[in-house]
Amino acid sequence: YKRQSKLPGQGRMFSGDHLLPEISPHIGLYEDPDDATVTDPLGDYLDSLERVGRLAPAEILPAHQYAFTDAASRVGELLTHHESRLTDLRALLSRPLTPWQLTERMEWNRPWADIPYGSRNIAVSEAEAHLRRLVKLGRAEAVPGSDPVTYVAV
Repeated sequence: YKRQSKLPGQGRMFSGDHLLPEISPHIGLYEDPDDATVTDPLGDYLDSLERVGRLAPAEILPAHQYAFTDAASRVGELLTHHESRLTDLRALLSRPLTPWQLTERMEWNRPWADIPYGSRNIAVSEAEAHLRRLVKLGRAEAVPGSDPVTYVAV
């Protein structure tokens, strides 16, 4: 929906969970085990963030929190956050780890021991999305023959 506004930019954008003013939405890796398609949900999300930043909406209307302006700055913050997360994960992969082991060692908004058991699978799916991005970028790889599969930085 576009209308004339005193705000700079191209109108209002309903962003849903895609672009939020203070939190990063959950981006997890969820795949059908019977489908051989290799996805990169984090890469897709980062690409779409860049497109939203180029749209230069005057105001963002998210699904949570509050309406805000300056999408480009928020996009930049999120891109920096995820790049930092990828760098931290790559450092953790100095030795082979399973996705679960990697998740346990990651920095979360609270200690791993305090994360409810029901939320841990969600955390693993987020770690796996970041791990898939590292593999796609050639920064990590699966260790051949490992069972369960472990990953290591390259």
